[in-house]
Amino acid sequence: MLDTLPSPISLLSKVKPAALRSISLVPFPVQRFVTGKVLNQLLDESIADGDLDLLENRVLALAFTETGQTWNFSLIDHKLQLVKPRQKADVCISGSFEAFLLISNHLEDPDTLFFQRELHIEGDTELGLTIKNCLHNVDTTALPTPIAKLLELAGNIAQRIYQGDR
Repeated sequence: MLDTLPSPISLLSKVKPAALRSISLVPFPVQRFVTGKVLNQLLDESIADGDLDLLENRVLALAFTETGQTWNFSLIDHKLQLVKPRQKADVCISGSFEAFLLISNHLEDPDTLFFQRELHIEGDTELGLTIKNCLHNVDTTALPTPIAKLLELAGNIAQRIYQGDR
């Protein structure tokens, strides 16, 4: 009887799209605040070094393939900010939620994910490659401990889902 129950990873991979879609129910100002706090803390060094200056007055779209949800970001006053889509993004990086978690947790090389067609870049390739490298060089130790632990846990789950899909 118990062997007919789905594994926790299988169950998570089935409820994940609905959970991700629920993020779109969060008011935009709250999404902007949270993503701004987390991403600017993660990318502080890259922003200070000018690595993301290419995003000034330009738009990066991060698209999640499971939900069709897209977040648009721009560098405004040396801060990465979630912006409402007003025009076509200069570059779009799309992939599964797991792919983004694997990169940010350094559990998978982004180039591997691109070659395996888990991630895609459309638009300004130079900008896309710069962003991809910045995502890969994220230092999660700069995050508050609870958020870093949550990200690590999510990355480990993503890795199990990703390995289960292969």
